[in-house]
Amino acid sequence: MLGNVCCRDPGILRKGVTDNRFRPKGIVGVEGGERKGMCEGGGPFSWKYCATCNIYRPPRSKHCSKCNCCVLNFDHHCPWLGCCVGGGNYVQFVSFLVSVMVGVGGYMVRSMVEVGRGLEGGWKGVGGFLGVFVCSTPVFVSLGMLAGYHFKGIGRNVTTNEDVKKIFERKWGDGTIYDNSWNEGCVRNWTSFWKGRDFKPKGVEKVFKEGREEEERYDEGLEDPGKMIVLKEDVELEIWEDEEV
Repeated sequence: MLGNVCCRDPGILRKGVTDNRFRPKGIVGVEGGERKGMCEGGGPFSWKYCATCNIYRPPRSKHCSKCNCCVLNFDHHCPWLGCCVGGGNYVQFVSFLVSVMVGVGGYMVRSMVEVGRGLEGGWKGVGGFLGVFVCSTPVFVSLGMLAGYHFKGIGRNVTTNEDVKKIFERKWGDGTIYDNSWNEGCVRNWTSFWKGRDFKPKGVEKVFKEGREEEERYDEGLEDPGKMIVLKEDVELEIWEDEEV
């Protein structure tokens, strides 16, 4: 299970290639490598241009400096596993966490059973099992706290990155505090977790569909679409600061 987490693609976005599924509406290409972002609702629901990877990354994605790549539905970079945890391996990560916790808990129970049996004949041969129990307890508690933290995040449909940066609690540049549009209630959030988190906020499917149709129309009339940026009237183009979300 550990290998499944580490070897599985966490959702790495290819450098220099903006997948049509993950492209904001109205954008045909990038002009001169300028760092620009296309807003799909503002704040945490905004597309951002990654100058390092030379792609537009969708909401909930982030560039990991340690892995040097943008990850779709980025949750966190795990220093213990040495890899990113994102939309592609988050289910496996949580499953691995729970399995290790259950395994450690099993050792603790077995140790106490053996200690109880050993006490019937005195303390002889009990020391080893007692040591296992003492050493396993802090590990079990730590894993339990970490698992509880992720369970809470899954129930609220909030990634670790969003929670640490207080994305849905702090005020943005325009003074707005955004609601979490991905939060559809505990039951649906857990269902979404098992299926893999969706990067689109509620109610924007029509926007993405219109964007794809518009790109096809513009592509037909452009000799070199990679040199241009085409905007619709109701879409705002913003210059983003260095802050990453």
